[in-house]
Amino acid sequence: MGSVKSCGKSSAFKTVKGFTVLELLIVMAIIAILAGISSIAIQGFVRDANLETADNKAQQVYTAVQNVLIQFEIDQDYSAIDAKCIDSWRSGGSASESAKYINLEFELKNGTLNGADVKLTNVTDSKTITFNSTYNFPSATVPSTTDKEGRAFAKLAKYLCGSLSEEFNGYAFVCIDMENWVVDSAFFTENSAKVKASANGVEDFANTYKKTGSTDGKAIIGCDSILDQKKKYGGKDASHVGAKGVVVGFYPMMNDLESGTFTKN
Repeated sequence: MGSVKSCGKSSAFKTVKGFTVLELLIVMAIIAILAGISSIAIQGFVRDANLETADNKAQQVYTAVQNVLIQFEIDQDYSAIDAKCIDSWRSGGSASESAKYINLEFELKNGTLNGADVKLTNVTDSKTITFNSTYNFPSATVPSTTDKEGRAFAKLAKYLCGSLSEEFNGYAFVCIDMENWVVDSAFFTENSAKVKASANGVEDFANTYKKTGSTDGKAIIGCDSILDQKKKYGGKDASHVGAKGVVVGFYPMMNDLESGTFTKN
């Protein structure tokens, strides 16, 4: 009799092994940690790139205002940048002495300067003036020959706007040494609104300094170092909480200047 093939099923089944819930949770935790590290790194890169861009624009402002000073010197006309002169004009007198230090604040909107956005502060005498808002360059009307303030602003605006691009937007604070006729430092940010709304203005976003041995306080606005600049961006400095998240640029950094030149207030 022939053999009969067994048609029964084998009792040995193949088993398919999957991930346990615990293993899935571990994998997900690792992915979350890596994503968090990547996010922090990316945020750091973005911050550094934004700060570098702001520093470059601060340098552009620094150079532009220095060029303006050179042009004024060529013209032998210093009235457009001398707050003490203009203050004297308003009172009907003539300035007998120039200020030692001037802080020039301005906001450019698409390369255009408006008088209402320009402020000159004579640090020596703590006098501040703001130009009339009608003095807008380029303007359809040229200030009259008797309007000294208007002519001064028109000249300042002409040279300043000519030194920066038409796409330039933002707020700048420039410190000028009038005795040596040079720019000491420049501050820049595109977030003009937040600086204007801040209780202490630009001082909430930067350190204040004075020339070593000088009685003129707050003559210089700046930042000690790139590390200090990053702290202000993050709002970690308790005295600069208002600067949190605001990208501000400086030129130069104070630690790049000659040691002992400036004293922090």
